[in-house]
Amino acid sequence: DSGTTIRRRYHLAPLPGSESAYVGTISSAGLDPAVIPQELQDAVASGPGVYDASVALPDPGGGTRPGLVFGAQVVLPPGATYGLYLVYDLADVQSSLDSVLGVLLVFGVGFLVINVLVSWWVSRRVTLPVQQAARAAESLSSGNLAVRMPVDGEDEMARLGTSFNRMADSIQDQIGQLAQLSQMQQRFVSDVSHELRTPLTTVRMAADVLYGSREDFDPINRRSTELLYHQVDRFQAMLADLLEITR
Repeated sequence: DSGTTIRRRYHLAPLPGSESAYVGTISSAGLDPAVIPQELQDAVASGPGVYDASVALPDPGGGTRPGLVFGAQVVLPPGATYGLYLVYDLADVQSSLDSVLGVLLVFGVGFLVINVLVSWWVSRRVTLPVQQAARAAESLSSGNLAVRMPVDGEDEMARLGTSFNRMADSIQDQIGQLAQLSQMQQRFVSDVSHELRTPLTTVRMAADVLYGSREDFDPINRRSTELLYHQVDRFQAMLADLLEITR
């Protein structure tokens, strides 16, 4: 275990044009969305792809901590487009790298080979989970809600994968619930529309009879008959449109 900790937080927000989506803005606890550069948000909003940017994260003790943000578009049912941002706190990673470089500088050129080996090892430990997260985020942005990061062992990288997978599970569950709610709403509208067709047919027949005899009525009743006839026509058209939408 390298002792290196990569803290990851996420921010999910509707892109312009999707502000009325079922799912609103969701952020990890303690994450200030203001740390996400506007340039990165503009790049994500411009089209599909995975974008990244280096950022300075606020330190609780004052000052800043190095960070890395990955952003990509995510399409969630019923077709709303979101920006998904993964924010990585690389403070511990930077500290580990500084320590390694300090030791190598003290021992000089004689440890050049060790420098290369340690740098490669640390780089692999750092970049591998980030690359996996980037690939998973890209797959998630394409609509593959079943994508998960591989988890092996119990080290920090395994915890990173577990955290990402929990986030993906949460998003998938919410999308499933919204889809189920949408189906229930469609079923309700369809049932109500079908129940209205029978009494509306009866009203239609009565309106036709009255409309055909309107010349025998006095002016007030004749006008009322015409209004009834045309309003029934309008209601039938609205009901037909409603039935078509539910299909």
